[in-house]
Amino acid sequence: MLRFILISSVYLYGVCFFGLSWAEEAPILKVNHAIHRLNLSNYLSWLKDSNHDLRIQDVIHPENGVTFQSAQGKTLNFGFSSAAYWLKIQLQGDALKRSGLWYIHLRYPLLNQIDLYVFQNNKLEHLTTGTKYPFSSRPLKHPDFVFPIHIQPNDEITVYFNIKSSSSIQFPMTFWESSDFYAHEIPLFMGIGGLYAFFIFVSIFNLILFFMFRYRTFLIYAFFIFTYVLFHMSYKGIAMTWLWPQWNTWGILSVPFFVTLTSVGSLLFTQYFLNIKTCLPKLTIAFQSIIIFSLFSLILPFSIPYGFAIRISIVIALANSLLILMTIIYCIYRGLSQANFFLIAWLTVFTGILTYILKTIGILPSTFLIEKSIEIGYFLCIAMLGLSLCEQFQRERTQQKKIHTQSILDRKHRIKIQETTITMLDQKTKELHNISSNLSQQIDQLNMESDTVAGASEEMSANIETIASSVEELSVNIKGISSSSEKMSHHNTSVAGAIQELTASMNQITNHAQKGSDIAAQVVAMADAAGQTMKSLGSAADQIGSVTEVIKRIAEKTDILAVNAAIEAASAGEAGKGFAVVANEITKFSDQSAGAAEDIAKRIGGVQNQTQKAIEGIAKMQAVIESMNHSSESISMAVEQQTM
Repeated sequence: MLRFILISSVYLYGVCFFGLSWAEEAPILKVNHAIHRLNLSNYLSWLKDSNHDLRIQDVIHPENGVTFQSAQGKTLNFGFSSAAYWLKIQLQGDALKRSGLWYIHLRYPLLNQIDLYVFQNNKLEHLTTGTKYPFSSRPLKHPDFVFPIHIQPNDEITVYFNIKSSSSIQFPMTFWESSDFYAHEIPLFMGIGGLYAFFIFVSIFNLILFFMFRYRTFLIYAFFIFTYVLFHMSYKGIAMTWLWPQWNTWGILSVPFFVTLTSVGSLLFTQYFLNIKTCLPKLTIAFQSIIIFSLFSLILPFSIPYGFAIRISIVIALANSLLILMTIIYCIYRGLSQANFFLIAWLTVFTGILTYILKTIGILPSTFLIEKSIEIGYFLCIAMLGLSLCEQFQRERTQQKKIHTQSILDRKHRIKIQETTITMLDQKTKELHNISSNLSQQIDQLNMESDTVAGASEEMSANIETIASSVEELSVNIKGISSSSEKMSHHNTSVAGAIQELTASMNQITNHAQKGSDIAAQVVAMADAAGQTMKSLGSAADQIGSVTEVIKRIAEKTDILAVNAAIEAASAGEAGKGFAVVANEITKFSDQSAGAAEDIAKRIGGVQNQTQKAIEGIAKMQAVIESMNHSSESISMAVEQQTM
């Protein structure tokens, strides 16, 4: 029983002690000239106003039952909250020997509304500022919120802040002596300016490289750096100070806008740097879909409340970072060499983003490294990615030089092949010209022989007409002999006269028969000569046919050479266009040669057919003439017998 009472007493004492220590306010800050810079988390008290119904009169007078809680040395960070928060700082100037100027520096520039109440010498001064108010409403032209406090010796000052914001609620606050504040801020802004100058220089340098070499990754890298610079300037309030001090609405909306745009730049740079379209085509659709969704979400800050817009932009940035990280790991698994360095670079950014998000939602405390985690991560990432991009570009340039050198060698080889082909074509053209000349000579000879045959045929026709007239005359004589014989049988009395006439007629018939025999012999000789001429013509036509076959084969080979030359010209690209024209003209010439050869072959075939018919006609005519010759000899013998 005693043990139970003892434990209960200790428990109640602990509850009361810790409850009172948790509920009690922060101590009073005694200001002296030795204070140059002081973290106010040990001297800061806070109060949550969930219903937004507290006024300054409610918090000033303790009899209203409003109690503040001590921050207990921690930087206050409440994440995204719809409540209003009151802050209280008590200052005392007992240790001061002279008046001085100090600054309360609130190092978070995204708070929408800040009402400052300074209770000094029984007077209450009120000041309202924040991102939803013009930049000129700030007591000091600074990206953060800086409030001057004039402190006299023995002054007791109570400073109240009433803060409402749709962004993350966090209060990193510092107490500065005025000269030390400027001594600290001026080098800080010079360093930030140098950092921006470095980023802008790298961005412009990559743009120059893009316009020089047309390497698209340089353009994407410049866009990635430029979007990050705009995001950082907007998030740190520097853009509100330097770029758009009059556009306070855009100054608030620019933060989620550039958060999303920076994540889009990160996705584009990852896609082009790792060559996702070629190496990992299955991921291309995922990248393009998320990029389109991210671009669509750029209009959300202008259409939905800021609190939802900043949450969506943070989720998009975190999702894009996870996608990039998984893509890099998958590329390393697939053995892509450029992914190793890219993983180290992007891990710094991912760690910085994750750390800052955890700080924003209130999980991690607000320290210098955590506050600067995104800047540190992006600075290391951009530096490492710049080196990696230069290395990759140099590697690709070396490979392109090798390809260019090989293309030059291939071009020289193709030129050599073209020269060889042109030489061969010249030789074949000369051979074709010689064959054409020989063919022309043979055609001329054929024309001469054709003229000879035509003359022989005309002479033979004249001889045949002479033979025909002689045969007609012989027929008339034979008829006369027949009539004389009839007269002799009827008129035996005039036998003597008829015999005399018959003798004369026989002699004449004999002369005519002998003449017909001689003419027939001449016609036979001429027919033989015509037959030999026609045979020579046929053999010449056969020779011309063989030449035509040679022309056809040359045309076929020339066509094959032209096709090969066209193929080489096509593989040569721009350098082979002229040669392609030559090859095309050779192809046309080859087609014309083949057509001419076919035409000659047809004409020679017609000549051969006509020659064969002429030979056959002459042979038949020769047979008839020989028959007539035999008939003439028979007549002559009969006439001699009759004469005898």
